[in-house]
Amino acid sequence: MVSNTVSYKILLKNLTDKEKVLGEKHNFIIHTDSWYWEAAPILKELISVIKKGERLQSDKDDNYWNRIFTSLGLLLELSGVLDVLDLIEPENLKIFLLKLKLIFKSPLLMNEEDTDTNLGRNTLFELGLFSRFMMSGYDAKLHYEHPDISVRIDAREYDIECKRLYKPETLIKNTKAALDQLLEYSIYQPKPEGLHGRYGIVAVSLSRYFHPGDMLFDATTEEKAKERINYEMKKVFDDNEEELRRLFPVKVPALILHYSDRGSIDKPYIYNFIDLHETARAGSYSHFKQLMEDFKNFK
Repeated sequence: MVSNTVSYKILLKNLTDKEKVLGEKHNFIIHTDSWYWEAAPILKELISVIKKGERLQSDKDDNYWNRIFTSLGLLLELSGVLDVLDLIEPENLKIFLLKLKLIFKSPLLMNEEDTDTNLGRNTLFELGLFSRFMMSGYDAKLHYEHPDISVRIDAREYDIECKRLYKPETLIKNTKAALDQLLEYSIYQPKPEGLHGRYGIVAVSLSRYFHPGDMLFDATTEEKAKERINYEMKKVFDDNEEELRRLFPVKVPALILHYSDRGSIDKPYIYNFIDLHETARAGSYSHFKQLMEDFKNFK
């Protein structure tokens, strides 16, 4: 999926309204040192410049455009996460709000994060995936520990462990860590009453796989952007397919690869792609067909 930004005015209004709801209804305050208070003024400045018919200053420091594109991307993702506020059951809302706090603790620019400050974007990936399930009409829940997300469909539950790569060479290591968590805490644990099948999914974010935040993905058209990103994401799986398939047990029938990044097609865009891969080896029994039927409405 390639998304153009919504109207900047609408985005700002939506965020302002949601910020108000968070404060008044949930007693949730975004701390003054958060990236949000750096990104929101950039959005306001952008709206003002466009309204006046002026041009953005191109002679500022090297990170000027990076801050603009990153601010728009983060604010769009945040707005999507907050869209589910009214859909979450009260008990699960407590977990949602605790995780939401973590989102605001990362630096604005991805190329300024390190292993001590990347928890914010890691959690944004998790909440973004959770929100997509909720907005697609699924019975999804967050958890304090493990799994990160569970999705209940009839008498089946899919437990999802989310990993965001800090470096591309950690794909296998992080996938194995997620599988170990699923095996220890989820799919082989006693099934709750009424549950007949319990399966696992590993979800991996590739947001740092192709670059650490110091580049922008430019394309001339949406079609060319989709074509190139689909190619690159498929290549990630193809290049690691043999090793990945050896890791996955039959009870974990799928690997989600997610890529979200800022880019430009005449104007700022947010690229947001999800690939769902079957993990069983050729000729082996697989629950993937059932999973695809269950996830047919996932967008």
